[in-house]
Amino acid sequence: MTLTVELVELPTRYVAALREQVATPELSDAFARLFPAAFGQAAQEGAPDIGHVVALYHAMDGAQTDVSAGVEVGAGYAPSAPLTLIELPAGEALQVDFYGPYTEIGAAHQAALAWCAEQGREPGGAHQERYITDPEAEPDPSKWLTQVIVPLK
Repeated sequence: MTLTVELVELPTRYVAALREQVATPELSDAFARLFPAAFGQAAQEGAPDIGHVVALYHAMDGAQTDVSAGVEVGAGYAPSAPLTLIELPAGEALQVDFYGPYTEIGAAHQAALAWCAEQGREPGGAHQERYITDPEAEPDPSKWLTQVIVPLK
């Protein structure tokens, strides 16, 4: 599979999210619980401009992952606990459009990191996965589009 790493300029974005420390092998189960909870609360509270679900990887090692799972929202939304509003600042980032099952998405993150090494640039902030395709609407995993976004320093 050939992955294209694109240098993009992102606007300021907002995510209403739930943050947890998760055992890395249990990420799928955590997302299955966290995404609906974040989306449901944001919708119930009338968040403006609800968009795609997003995962933010704050830190990861082989055993544990510090992750936020949530939904894009418009500016001005003030969620009640346990949801928090995360501002993703404007700036340069790498974007890799990945088509395929989530179990193979690590290749997109590796492609972005390889680009950084080749270009002498450093990641700056949480890696992001923006899930464009709803797996309930599209049963074929080869057609699932996820944008992997790596902010740059």
